[in-house]
Amino acid sequence: MNASRPSACVVEAPDGQGKRFALTAALDETSRTVVAERVMRADTFVSRLVGLLGRDGLMDNEALWISPCKGIHTMGMTFPIDVVFLGRDMKVVALRENIAPWRATRFFKSATSVLELPAGAIRRGGVAVGDQMGFVQPSEEIRLEETR
Repeated sequence: MNASRPSACVVEAPDGQGKRFALTAALDETSRTVVAERVMRADTFVSRLVGLLGRDGLMDNEALWISPCKGIHTMGMTFPIDVVFLGRDMKVVALRENIAPWRATRFFKSATSVLELPAGAIRRGGVAVGDQMGFVQPSEEIRLEETR
């Protein structure tokens, strides 16, 4: 698994407006669990600026990977999220659970990106500081492992 350059497939957004985005799956390689099957990437100025604004929530298997990023806010959002802060080597450097709307995290100097997840996902996935994360193209094999 190549954590620094994840593979991705391009899919049409569920809103049907023809928007397209790269999709990968997030894995906690330390605990060997699927953290999210549908990871959207925000790596441009506009995509990072918009983030999850305008959404009603994240499905249990969804996430947003923001890069570069050292801290986040939930201003204008209507739902809580969990946040995994990742270092350059894709190791978890910090976790914040159940961040309510209209809040902000501090900046983490060692973070280079963040993974925004639905509230409760960190606990469900068993993610811990120091865990090695990875991103791969989704496959049927990954989905089957998650349900076991």
